[in-house]
Amino acid sequence: MVQNNKLVLLLVAMTLGWAGNAVADEDEQAELTFRLAESAVAEGLIESSLPETGEKIYLHTKPLITAKDVAAVTFSRDSNSRHVISLEFKPLAAKRLAEATKQHFGKKIVCQLDGKIVMAPTVRGVISNRAMINSEFTDDEMRRIFDALVLQKHE
Repeated sequence: MVQNNKLVLLLVAMTLGWAGNAVADEDEQAELTFRLAESAVAEGLIESSLPETGEKIYLHTKPLITAKDVAAVTFSRDSNSRHVISLEFKPLAAKRLAEATKQHFGKKIVCQLDGKIVMAPTVRGVISNRAMINSEFTDDEMRRIFDALVLQKHE
């Protein structure tokens, strides 16, 4: 388990609770991406900063995962009533994610919503076909992330 002040990315095989429904206006559709990140500047990387600390971080230009790589997504609450978004990745994306996180051990992977970093956990193990996001975001914030995943994967 890797903790960030706002989100916890858990890499687990899981049994899910109830599934939510996506309801978002097309005008408000958000873009969600996951990118590998480096702590040192290098050619071809995009400079950014972590929202909570301002620490400089350098993002790979090509997203590792987008919503189109997600096979299934559900929205529920865990036993502590925290919001949970559960992701299952398509086979090729899962393979790509596993290879990348194996090579990127000890470095950050960022999740961006509309180009803004919403979490940046450090890779502590291989991530492959499933992930779960637990958060302290509001209902509206989590619904926006969920809707971005659902709407983008169907484009």
